Amino acid sequence: MPRPRLAMALLLAASALPLASCATTAPRAAAITPSGPLAVGAHEATIAGVRIWYRVAGTWDGRSAPVVFLAGGPGGNSYVFERTAGPHLEPNRLMVYYHQRGTGRSERPASGDYALATLAADVEALRVHLGVPKIAIVAHSFGAVIGLEFAARFPDRLAAAILAGGLWNAPLSCREQAGRIEANHPDAYRSMIAAGPLTDDGVCERVFAAFRGAARERFNEENMFPGRAALDELNRLEAESGLSNTRELSGAVFRQGLLQYRFAGAPRVTAPVLVLSGALDYAAGPRTQRALAEALPRGRLIEYPGLGHWMFIEDPRRFARDASAFLRSAPRN
Repeated sequence: MPRPRLAMALLLAASALPLASCATTAPRAAAITPSGPLAVGAHEATIAGVRIWYRVAGTWDGRSAPVVFLAGGPGGNSYVFERTAGPHLEPNRLMVYYHQRGTGRSERPASGDYALATLAADVEALRVHLGVPKIAIVAHSFGAVIGLEFAARFPDRLAAAILAGGLWNAPLSCREQAGRIEANHPDAYRSMIAAGPLTDDGVCERVFAAFRGAARERFNEENMFPGRAALDELNRLEAESGLSNTRELSGAVFRQGLLQYRFAGAPRVTAPVLVLSGALDYAAGPRTQRALAEALPRGRLIEYPGLGHWMFIEDPRRFARDASAFLRSAPRN
């Protein structure tokens, strides 16, 4: 069975000039010291009967929407982002590093409820708990599914969204993966299409089954990581965190049909959305990311030449610079 973070590469088989160049030069509002649920530090809150963990860090002017980070996996947590791009965002924004139900330091629900509607409702419940009228989100990989579902279900509660290598149309991503297999692994591709032409309903399953064991892991890694350095750093940070993926959330969302997931709520997303895409991210698929930016009413794309699926590990300063500039242009609350 693939490692949890690589399952997303199989799902998704299984960014341009920085915005900082056009950032405003207006004086920054004086920072305040948040208190209660927004106080800097670690917190626990009971949301829909589940104990949820989150950590607050950064700077707040009392008006800007706090930024909630939604990790991928499925079943990952915020630790890697907290140690890479997160600290570069904190001087300009209040960050909320949130562990979804059943992940990281948060509780595994006794009900086993990991429905996408529930995961999106948890984000809204977190916003209510924080006591703010709106939040912004930064979402990576599978986290974009939760972010997009939240954006469509609670459009007036989202100030802005940044989606990095986000899942939104699994068959479209898997078609890009199939193209990679055809170009680089012709024997595997011939076996994959032996049963007939690829269809949207089955392309992810075919791609998922194209490799086994170590070959599958190598394929995932070559799709996500243009070089070895980012993979080594990811492995180091995951070991440092001491946190593991229980695979409970992952297994649940796959059983719900994540391999066929297509986000259908784009017209309901009224907030501005920045899509960040690694030009060499063949897990999410560069063409798939461009299509996402085009599908969203207020979508914008930045594509990073030379970067892959974990662009906030590969170039955390640029990631944070572009994200900060975009967030400055978003509604204040």
